[in-house]
Amino acid sequence: MLGAAGGVGRATLALLAGHPLGRALLPATSELLLLDSAPARDPMPMPGCARWLPAQNLEHKQDLARLLREHRPDEVIELASVGTRDCMSACAEAGASYLTTAYDDWLAALRVDPNSARCMLRAQALFDPPDIEAGVHLLCMGMNPGLINLLVARGLTELAARSGRPASLDALDLHTLLFTEIDTTTTSRELEPASERFPCTWSPGGCLEELLEPEAMITASGELEVLSHAPHRALYEARCGDELIRGHLVPHEELVSLGAMYPSVDLAYCYRLPPASEAALAAAPDRKPAQWQTRRLYPPDHLGDLGGFNRVGVLLCSHTLGELWIGWQTAVADALAYSTNATLMQVSAGVLAGWHQLRRASPGIYLPEDLDSSPTLGLAEQLLGSPHVIWDRHAPARSVGARRVDLV
Repeated sequence: MLGAAGGVGRATLALLAGHPLGRALLPATSELLLLDSAPARDPMPMPGCARWLPAQNLEHKQDLARLLREHRPDEVIELASVGTRDCMSACAEAGASYLTTAYDDWLAALRVDPNSARCMLRAQALFDPPDIEAGVHLLCMGMNPGLINLLVARGLTELAARSGRPASLDALDLHTLLFTEIDTTTTSRELEPASERFPCTWSPGGCLEELLEPEAMITASGELEVLSHAPHRALYEARCGDELIRGHLVPHEELVSLGAMYPSVDLAYCYRLPPASEAALAAAPDRKPAQWQTRRLYPPDHLGDLGGFNRVGVLLCSHTLGELWIGWQTAVADALAYSTNATLMQVSAGVLAGWHQLRRASPGIYLPEDLDSSPTLGLAEQLLGSPHVIWDRHAPARSVGARRVDLV
């Protein structure tokens, strides 16, 4: 497991140790090797078969290839920020299967290539994978991207059942797939003034990179569309569960892969930040990601002082059938039992569900939407429960652009 000391790594290890879905992945003969660029700063829940390797940075393919030759693992679960294409290639050459939660590039490449530093431009490489001769390779498998990709098919089925129409984009008269998320996580501890530090419930640096890209992007007619503002400079209104939220349009890999799968509709991701994150961004909107000091709203920095929930899902928007939202709401209180917050527990649910499916698939390269949605979502439901469904039959048809409500 690469990136084992990070937020998703810690949450996944706790679930491997403490939840039946996780324990089933590690039979008695298993050995789980843990690697990160720095050692864990504090004790953390983990399965008994896990052991730490000496901390080291992975900076290029050769670093991982050397590690694989030394330890000969069957599987690599990558929860770090490394070069996805090279890691996939190195794993295939070593005969190992591979799962990752995102599509990343090496830090050195991000510094020299502006396109590589932008999420949705970088994700276009998903359509040009390396030649793979061994192993199962599951890319972008967490919550978002990951489980949320699979919710689209479930949402089509739900809207079809309610409307009496076939479960297709055309029959349901869909014009937009809008992924929506609201994170209400708060802390009872007093934080620094908003202008001093950016707090977040998942990688603060990764969140800032998304929010502070030069222009927001969506997918329209299967192609990337660049908007006239940076993600953090505008708010858009959309349903998320039982309420309307106002959030930022942020870049995500699933907008690229699902945009190719569903070219007749527009796709966007609307994200309402935790209150402290929103306040920090508003206090210093011109600050660059590298200029921010950050705070993790998850262990080891925070745990018992956290409250709130994370709600995430997909909104299917029809010209004639209103809007149907399907997704999950996870309470922080439920995640605390696994020493994590709600946001990271959702991501880890996707990792575990994908890990199970990794062992059932034939050799090849897969995106989440390539998996059979029913059994994969069924695995995740063991942790997250059944998705909630809300159908607003009379919601007006609104394009992505028509949802813009305010400049920040």
